[in-house]
Amino acid sequence: ERRIRAIGNEPADRIRTEELLLERALEGLDRSLATGRNLLGYSREVDVHSQRLIRWLSSGRVRVRRFEHGFLHGKAFIAADNSHGLLAGSSNFTRAGLTTNLELNLGNYQPHVVGKVQEWFDQLWEQSRDYDLAKLFEERFEPHSPNLIFLRMLWELYGSELEDVERPERSGIQLTQFQNDGLARAGSILDKRGGVLIADEVGLGKTFLAGKLIEAAAIDRRQRVLVVAPAALRDGTWDAFQKEFNLPFQTVSFEELARDPRLNPSAPPGSDPLAGADPDDFALVVVDEAHRLRNPTTLRAQAVRRLLAGKSPKKLVLLTATPVNNSLWDLFHILGFFLQHDASLADAGILSLKERFAIAMRLGPEDLTPEL
Repeated sequence: ERRIRAIGNEPADRIRTEELLLERALEGLDRSLATGRNLLGYSREVDVHSQRLIRWLSSGRVRVRRFEHGFLHGKAFIAADNSHGLLAGSSNFTRAGLTTNLELNLGNYQPHVVGKVQEWFDQLWEQSRDYDLAKLFEERFEPHSPNLIFLRMLWELYGSELEDVERPERSGIQLTQFQNDGLARAGSILDKRGGVLIADEVGLGKTFLAGKLIEAAAIDRRQRVLVVAPAALRDGTWDAFQKEFNLPFQTVSFEELARDPRLNPSAPPGSDPLAGADPDDFALVVVDEAHRLRNPTTLRAQAVRRLLAGKSPKKLVLLTATPVNNSLWDLFHILGFFLQHDASLADAGILSLKERFAIAMRLGPEDLTPEL
């Protein structure tokens, strides 16, 4: 070969390749230092020691430089001018290397040898660049706006999910950016839990999010979909939505569903709000104004529960802007329509859903912790 072959996406030029590898190594060092700082934790003791380190680095009695021309192994040595003493050896310049590792270090007190080591160090020092190590730790104490902290919390909780969002194909139902993010999260929860509660505020497009989920079930997977809503929404919002987007789904009111003798043993025979369809034919059920199911003893709540408890499994989409009306138990009962047992959220660290709600109910709203 007349030239060196490039490996992967590296440049074919040897010098440029070495420069690129060095750049990556220096960037990796910066990330490692920042990660080490971030993993110190947050306590008074850590803050005191961090501030003490910053004061020392900023005192003018110490200078920090970084050698950026190649790999320099972090070994520790100590040399002194006055006593012509030198300690050098295998100790890595790390906490373990300086405290707990079994290392070998030798001393040399010959002025000629000590002078050569000092000369070697001075040459490397001149080739190195000043490195603001104090600034790295000062960032720990920089004040941040509450909004930025809140956004960072959201990113830590949900960032990986948003990075994996697959944008839906364009259809008649158009969503905004934030609605697409909500749709992706709702779809993920629906697939994992068999149900999802969409509790956006009024006017943020819950119907459109549900419409995209209906479209995926009815059009893409050719499944039957049932929408349960108050009569006014059945004849208004959902009737207009179905006509505008030409989606194949059936709509019934809560009262109609409660009069179906297949779902309410006490109902008189003859009523068939599902227009001849078997309750087990539906693969997706959408409940609008889901807070109307917060009382599990009502006929409408029992009818919905029997509908979901049929022979074939059904996915459930609950829509409400007010999941809590009287107490947190409202939310507990609504979630119970698809979280079938008390340990359904054990994988999220909630071993008992009922116990978690009971603890929350014993505390005032101002006493609720973020963890709870």
